[in-house]
Amino acid sequence: MKTSLYHLILTLLGPHCCLSLLVQPCPKTCTCDQDPTYSSGLRVNCSNADLLEVPWDIPVGTTTLLLRDNHFEILHNSSFASLTQLRTLDLSFNRIAHMEENAFEGLETLLLLDLRRNVLTLSRKTYLERVFQPLASLKTLFLNRNSYASAYRREPPVLTSQSHGEDDESVPRSTGNVPKSSPLSLKAADGKSVESESETLRLNGTEINTSVTGHVKDKLELSNADLTYPDDALSHLHNLVELHLDGLKDTAFGPGFLNLSNLTVLSLQGFCHLGALDNTTFLNTPHVQQLNLSECDIIEVTRDAFSTLTDLRELDLSYNQKLGLDRLGDAFEGLSKTRLERLVIDAMVPIRNLGIIVNSTHLRHFKDLNHLKVVQARFNRIEAFDDGVLCTELPPNLKHVYLNANMLVLASYVNDLKCLESLELLHINGFDTYWTPPLRPPDPEDVRTRTKSCAKQVPGNGGTAEEAAA
Repeated sequence: MKTSLYHLILTLLGPHCCLSLLVQPCPKTCTCDQDPTYSSGLRVNCSNADLLEVPWDIPVGTTTLLLRDNHFEILHNSSFASLTQLRTLDLSFNRIAHMEENAFEGLETLLLLDLRRNVLTLSRKTYLERVFQPLASLKTLFLNRNSYASAYRREPPVLTSQSHGEDDESVPRSTGNVPKSSPLSLKAADGKSVESESETLRLNGTEINTSVTGHVKDKLELSNADLTYPDDALSHLHNLVELHLDGLKDTAFGPGFLNLSNLTVLSLQGFCHLGALDNTTFLNTPHVQQLNLSECDIIEVTRDAFSTLTDLRELDLSYNQKLGLDRLGDAFEGLSKTRLERLVIDAMVPIRNLGIIVNSTHLRHFKDLNHLKVVQARFNRIEAFDDGVLCTELPPNLKHVYLNANMLVLASYVNDLKCLESLELLHINGFDTYWTPPLRPPDPEDVRTRTKSCAKQVPGNGGTAEEAAA
C-alpha cells in the first residue's frame, strides 16, 4: 500500500520531486511533505507528538524539521548528524535543559534554530563553549523565553505553542492594547494549576513557581552569579544576523560578541529584566542596527549607554514604565551618536497616571537625533505640548509621528505644527483603540436601573418618552 502511495506521489509531482521520500519513509509519529521554502527537500513535522527523544529515522533529505511541543530534556551528541541538508530546526516548547557538546554535529547548512520556551538558562554551564561550533551557516537563533521559563513543571501545559500569542515574533508586542494582558495561567495535563504543587525559585531577583525533576532540576541550582550571556558559545556563529535572547539584570554582553560581525538584529524581548544600562552594556555589539528592548524593566539609562551602537537604525523601548518619559532625555543623548531612524516608545507611562504635558525636559537632547525619521509614542497619556516645544525641541528630519491613543486636546500647541516643515504624516486619533477601565466594576443591577430610567425620562419636562411622542 505504501509503495503504491509513493508511486502516486511521484506521478503527481514529477520524477524529480521528493526522491528522498521514496528512499526513506516518513516516521510514524510525523508528517512529511514537500518543503514550501526549499522545494528540493522535505518538511517533516513531528510537533506535539509526546516524543522524549529525537526520532532516529528522520529522512536524510529533510530541509525543515519541526519538533516543537514535545518532552525533550536533553539533546544528545549527533542527534541530527545524518541531516546534512537541514535548513530550519524548531525545538521550541520542550523541556530541554542540557545540550551535549556535539548535539548539532552535521548541521553545517542550518540557517534557523529555534530553542524558545525550554529550560536553557543563560550561563556557560548550560551553553558549552563548542556546542554551536558546527553551525557555520546559521543566520537566525531564538533563545528567548528560557531563563525564567514556564517549562519548570512536571507535566506539559494544556496550552501549546499555537495558543501563546506572545511568542509569535511576527506580531510586535508594541502593537497590542494597553494595558497588556496578565501572564498566562498554565495548567498541567491533569487539570491542576502549576502553582498547586510548586516550589519557589528566585532567579536574578525574580520569583517564579517551579515543580521539577531530572535535568530541569539540575539547572535550577544555578545561582544569580552564574547567569550571564554565553558569549563563548555564541562567538562561533560568524554568520549570525538575528539573535533573540532573554535580558539579564545589569549584565553586559561579553567580548565574544565582537566575533559576530554580521549581527544586526538583537532582541531581548521575552523574559527580560535589565535594570540599568550603561556604556558597557552594548560595548561588544557595535554592529547592531535593530534593537528591541521592549518590556525589559529598564529603570535607568546613562547618557552614553547607546553611544557605542553607532550603526543603530531602529530601537524599541516600549512598556518600560519604570523608565518613563521623564528619563528618556538621558537616553537621547547617547542616541545622538547613532544613526537612529525609527524610535518606538509605546506605553512608557502607567495607565493610571495623570495626563502629561510634554515639555523641554522630556525632550532634552531629542533635537540632536539628526537621522530620526519615524517616532511612535502611543498609549502615553499625552494631553498637550508646552508652547514652543514643537518648534525648538524636535529633530530636523522627522517625517512620520504616531501619537495614537493618547489624550490630546486642542490647545495652543496646534499653532506650533507649522514649525514641522519636514513632517509628512501625523497620527493623533485618540480613543478608538484605547480604553481606560473604571476604578471599580459597575454593579450590573445598578447599570440596568439607570439605563431604564434614562430611556424613559425626557430632559426638561420630567415626562416619559411615550408622553413626548404623543
